[in-house]
Parts: sequence; C-alpha cells; structure tokens
Amino acid sequence: MSSQMCQPEHIPAPLRQRARWVIWGVPGASKPKAPRDPKRPWRSAQINNPRTWGSFTQALACVQAGRCEGVGYVFTGEDGLIALDLDRVRHDPRAWRDALSLASALGTYAEWSPSGAGLHLIGLGQLPERAGCRARWRSLTAEIYTRGRYFTMTGALLDPALGELRTLGATLDLLDFPALQAGAPPTTYRPDKPPRPHKPRRRHHYTQDQSIRYPDAYLGAAARREADELGGFASGQRHHAILHTGLRLGGLAGRLGLALPPHDAPILAVLASWYQGRELRENCRTFYDGVRHAMRCT
Repeated sequence: MSSQMCQPEHIPAPLRQRARWVIWGVPGASKPKAPRDPKRPWRSAQINNPRTWGSFTQALACVQAGRCEGVGYVFTGEDGLIALDLDRVRHDPRAWRDALSLASALGTYAEWSPSGAGLHLIGLGQLPERAGCRARWRSLTAEIYTRGRYFTMTGALLDPALGELRTLGATLDLLDFPALQAGAPPTTYRPDKPPRPHKPRRRHHYTQDQSIRYPDAYLGAAARREADELGGFASGQRHHAILHTGLRLGGLAGRLGLALPPHDAPILAVLASWYQGRELRENCRTFYDGVRHAMRCT
C-alpha cells in the first residue's frame, strides 16, 4: 500500500479509540491479507479472539516500523457498526457511477481500499433480521457485515465530506437483501466460537513421502514453517535459535540434494524485521554457518 493510500489520521476517532486492531501484509507471510497480532507480528490474529488484537497505536507503530503494509479493524457486532465492501468498482464505468451514488445516498464514512479499485463504507445502524451478508444497489452487489470480519483500513477518503460515521437508519431501506427475498438462512458467516486452546509448538520432522516426490516445494514449505517458529523467540534466545534453524534447514537441503537459496527468503525476512546494518549481517552469517555445517555432515 503506497503512502498516499495510508492516511490513518482520517480514520474516525470512535474506531481509533477501540482496541480492535490487527495488521496485515507482514513480510514473508504466505497469505499477505491474513490478519496478524500487532503486539506479536509473527503470530496470526483470530477474528473471534480479542487477545490477538491490539490498539490503533500498536498497529500504526508496526506500519511505521516497516513490519507490515497496513492496519485492519475487527467488527464484533457490539458497537453497532455496519460495513459495506465494494470490490473492483473503479475500472467499470457503470459500477463506478452506482458506487458513487450509493456513497452519496448513505452519507457515511467512505474510503478507498488498499488496491485503489474498491470502496469501504462504514456506518452506524442495525441490519434487518435474516438480512444475510449480501446487499444490492442498482448494478452493484456489495458484501455487508456487522461482525465476524475485519476490514483493511486506509483512511484514504473518497470525499472529504464523507469522513465521519453516520447513522444509516432509513437509508438501509434503499438496499435490496437477496436473503430476505429468497428466504435463505440468516447469514453465511459462521457463528461465534470460543478461541481455540493454545497448543505448544512442536519440532517438525522431515520424513514424509512428499519430500521425495516434490523436494523443491517441500523445502520451501519447511523454510516457511521454520520462519514462523523462529519469529516466536525472545531476544535473549535468538542467537541460538538462528543457528539451530540453519542446522535444520541445511540438513534438510543436504538430504534432498538441493541448494538452499531462494528458499532462505522467509528466514531472511524474519532477521530483517529484527536487525539492521551490522547486526543483520552478523546474524545472517550465524544462520549460514549452521547451514554449511549441516550440509557438510549430510
């Protein structure tokens, strides 16, 4: 997301004051849009687990430090918010005309999506019972949510006049809800579930048959798993963790008969998020010392 598309000062104050923020676009992540915990960027965030969310200040600090691309807000259904997502409307003249008319009719907060091709509309109100998560306006079909989702937030306003949260009220009657007309189930998102219990990390053993059939893809997947595990170590344990990560990956690469680059990219991304300058070079050297030693022994 470019700097022009990241304007956090325009995000409404009621949203910034709530501790329901996550981050996305962490370097090296296999799914860039997957939410991450702003307090621990190497860990995934869960939409139904408030312990994996953070404050707006924490999320913004991650963006400013270069640890992620942007911030996101989690909708829980407890704050009376309604969010509409209009995807890929900018490049279709008819869809763009209808999107502007919808934003004008609702009169509430409207911002660009990170891609610059879609719009996010957020207002106050309550959806009709059994409304579902689809709403139609002229040629548009918008996704509409009150809970169970998170939005990537940019603060890049569509119009300076649409920078505040407004009560939608009777303007919701302008939308058509297909679920009400068809008698469909009340919604397509899953009901809230308690967060999954934490399971201790375990070491990965690379003895599966897939390593023989697809060695290159298997080494890449192993490197990503090692990067996820490496990211959880505290500062006092990092030196030994880096060395042992190099030993494990180097041993696996030697057994598969492959060269480690470019599969070392996830590990290097974790090291770059920790260190810079001389410290980064020294810790990269520690990692490759472990790789070379393991490959000589295989």
